[in-house]
Amino acid sequence: MRLIRSLHRELGLTVVLVTHDLDTLAAMASKVAVLADGRIISYAPLEQTLEVDHPFIARFFHGEYGRRALSRHAQGAA
Repeated sequence: MRLIRSLHRELGLTVVLVTHDLDTLAAMASKVAVLADGRIISYAPLEQTLEVDHPFIARFFHGEYGRRALSRHAQGAA
């Protein structure tokens, strides 16, 4: 993650990261694209994505794993 951040900052590179790891997502993403039902259901900053009313968002981000990962990120940002 440090290398990706460094390349982004120093070279101005755009980084597209495909992941299911919410810790990485919360730490790295400025925008999140969420795919479900064969389409993009959200393309927005993480905070806005968390507000989308969709069953996949509810399960993935607001389930036990999601709450733990996002909580760790929020504690680290504070």
